[in-house]
Amino acid sequence: MKKIDQLKKVYEKTSIKPGYELLRFIALPDLLGKDQDKILYILGKNTSRTLDITSIDSLIEAFDLFGFGDLVHIKEKRAEDLFTLTSQLVTARKEAALEQSYLFESGIIAGAMETIRGFQCETEESIKVKQGLIEFSVKHYR
Repeated sequence: MKKIDQLKKVYEKTSIKPGYELLRFIALPDLLGKDQDKILYILGKNTSRTLDITSIDSLIEAFDLFGFGDLVHIKEKRAEDLFTLTSQLVTARKEAALEQSYLFESGIIAGAMETIRGFQCETEESIKVKQGLIEFSVKHYR
């Protein structure tokens, strides 16, 4: 499927103009090349620090504000937090066969959790295609 057709399919499923999708999944990968994953993750962490997100509630509100989808804090353990992200965009991207990566979002969560928890955090993403959600596991390093 052509890239333009993939973007049209996302628009048809969500009624959201695909300008962001164009930048995120076509232009940025071309610009960043093989370093894309690292750069997007670090960019997300830095963005989170700039936004001064200081609570899990404000992190959830930020995801909604930016149109990333519905972020839910599922579980909190001593050394880990678990979040899920659902959005009609996740499903539309899958149906349009767009390559999906949520490392920018992972970085935002990691940066926010470092501020909230007060120590280094790293976030791993897991795309659950059949469930139509993204799972983020945040590890705390004390």
